[in-house]
Amino acid sequence: MTDTLTRPAAGDAAVPTDSGRARPRTAAPTTPLGFLWWALGSMQLTVVLLVLLALLTWLGTLAQVQDGIYYVQKQYFESWYVVPKLGLVPMPLPGAVPVMGLLFANLLVGGIARLRWSPRNAGILVTHLGIALLLLAGYVKLQMSFAGHMSLREGTTGSAIRSMHEWELALYQQDGDTVTERTVPGAALERAVDGTPLRLPIEGLPFAIEITHFREHCIPVRKGPMLTANTPVVDGAFLFDDREQLPGAKEREQKLAGCYATVVPLAGAADPAAPRQQGILWANDMQPRNVGAPHRPWRFTVAGKTYGLELRHQLWNLPFDLRLDRFQKSEHPGTTMARDYSSFVTVMEQSGQSRAAHIYMNEPLRKDGFVAYQTSFGPDPERPGSFYSTFEVANNPSDKWPEYACYVIGVGLLWHFVAKLLRYIAAENRRRAEQLRAEGTA
Repeated sequence: MTDTLTRPAAGDAAVPTDSGRARPRTAAPTTPLGFLWWALGSMQLTVVLLVLLALLTWLGTLAQVQDGIYYVQKQYFESWYVVPKLGLVPMPLPGAVPVMGLLFANLLVGGIARLRWSPRNAGILVTHLGIALLLLAGYVKLQMSFAGHMSLREGTTGSAIRSMHEWELALYQQDGDTVTERTVPGAALERAVDGTPLRLPIEGLPFAIEITHFREHCIPVRKGPMLTANTPVVDGAFLFDDREQLPGAKEREQKLAGCYATVVPLAGAADPAAPRQQGILWANDMQPRNVGAPHRPWRFTVAGKTYGLELRHQLWNLPFDLRLDRFQKSEHPGTTMARDYSSFVTVMEQSGQSRAAHIYMNEPLRKDGFVAYQTSFGPDPERPGSFYSTFEVANNPSDKWPEYACYVIGVGLLWHFVAKLLRYIAAENRRRAEQLRAEGTA
């Protein structure tokens, strides 16, 4: 009798299972929707996406030599595509947004929907759910979170946090003892980089505001005979933006923006014969020496009313007040280098209740969806021997999701490996029992 070896047809190659039996590999479907479903769940797509993520991470790390973290993050990890220069040839690549989106879809289709649900695969399924939660947490943070900083001197109270990266234009209107504030997002201002006026009509006011010569990093200086001004000179000063002579500021949070603002009276709402008023706006609010200093916006008068303009980092208000009671710092022996520092604060709610809290490294304050971290400190410019404390305050709906995802992934992996170990032990026991029975009958 001759044994005949039967080979599987092309596209149906046998795939070994945990039990040792082979099952046919599913062939690629022929319909467009079926092919899309098959492609989204394929292991080949997973490998390609992981290689792209590794390449983006490597290129983004190299790019930080020239650009700051903020710009690299926007260019490589928060964009749909990126064109890095590999040698002398620019090579377009997909950004991390589509790559992570496809990886999430690949995980859902291939790792969950198409997975054979059985007790054997329960640990793998739980692990895939944890990875999906981790990816979802990153997307929620990208779309819905914001962060800023708050600096307090000992004994002072604050509730406003300033963005570290985003700008805004604030317009103040004084009417007796009441001051009304309106804001314009910085994305609009960044379009006014040249001398073409960008008009910002504000409803209900007898004037419009024109913005020109927006500079992301600049400093106002007095015009002198040795300085060439490439921006307008107003009252003997202009915005100096020479990158070679300005102090280096690779990171966006180290830069101080500036622009020119012109107040244009509107016909019918104000005296059309009133002259235009022009001023220089400079966002100096991030400097630590200005902690607790009063704001000094550019003031102007239209139709007998006083207004103010200020270019600043974007502001948010906390639903509670924070008072710095005491700042504590310990130093390395024989040096002035800080070994540890922390802040003792009082959280004051709008209801009048208050409680004490201690903020230090790896132990932030969590309240009402906000998280306050201890980030830095500095000497109080008005009180020698005292310090101000700086907190990074973030609002992220998915703040704890990565922690939960790690727990889920850990449980899934432990479940799977323990189950595999138990099955291996059971199989070895059966093999040894069969071997002993065979030796007894021999």
